[in-house]
Amino acid sequence: INPVIKEAYDMLQKAAARTDGLSGLPSGFHQLDKMTSGWQNSDLVIIAARPAMGKTAFVLSMAKNIAVDQKVPVALFSLEMSNVQLVNRLIVNVCEISGEKIRSGQLAPYEWGQLDYKIKDLYDAPLYVDDTPSLSVFELRTKARRLVRE
Repeated sequence: INPVIKEAYDMLQKAAARTDGLSGLPSGFHQLDKMTSGWQNSDLVIIAARPAMGKTAFVLSMAKNIAVDQKVPVALFSLEMSNVQLVNRLIVNVCEISGEKIRSGQLAPYEWGQLDYKIKDLYDAPLYVDDTPSLSVFELRTKARRLVRE
């Protein structure tokens, strides 16, 4: 039990040193962070809700906050949307251009400049997106472990 005590004590010291009062990684959603103390290393987060409730928008906002803004690796597994659909929505979030304009390609010249400038943040982000259909829990675990090793 001694190694566990040391690990718990180290976590307490790290939490005490933080000015935001979180023991984990901030999600970018302050109320959520207050309830969870941020995402912890051992967390597996599954977002579930009825259709059209904003699950994808919420998850992509967190992924952007963590991978793009904080440069912390994020793995995103989607059973419903393709990689291209998810990345298009991330581009909308990161570049702050409407989804309709991104889908149609009808961007004003200044929006092309904004896209070119901000999309590099998405290129550089440690973000892994997997759209494997019918992914089992076992396969998800295997892929997640492989990503952690990399």
